[in-house]
Amino acid sequence: MSILIFCPCVNGQTTLAFVSLPEKTAQETQFAFYATGAVDRNITKDDLPDQFGEEIVALHFGSISLILEPGATTLEALMKRESRRRVLTLDPNVRPAVISSAEKYRQKFSEWVSLIDILRLSQVGGIFISG
Repeated sequence: MSILIFCPCVNGQTTLAFVSLPEKTAQETQFAFYATGAVDRNITKDDLPDQFGEEIVALHFGSISLILEPGATTLEALMKRESRRRVLTLDPNVRPAVISSAEKYRQKFSEWVSLIDILRLSQVGGIFISG
């Protein structure tokens, strides 16, 4: 069975990300996201399979997909459902420019960490999370 059955083909635009690399090493990389109306942000619980087979051993979560609605709620529900059933990884790729409330994000981050098995967190992300 191909795992691509979980990747539906839909019409519409996907999120675009633009990266501006620093000219000096002391500067941080800058990101701009264009996600309004993007089909990848519109995943709902109805789009999720009722269950995964045993051949699916891990799921990865990360970046702005856990911030932008309605997809964020859907992916968080999947994370909760699959926690302790298979390996869950999280790379939050903290992007302050798309986080509307640092306090709420930090609370969500704590919830996510309680559900996952492997965390990848950059220095910039760690600084943001620690406040």
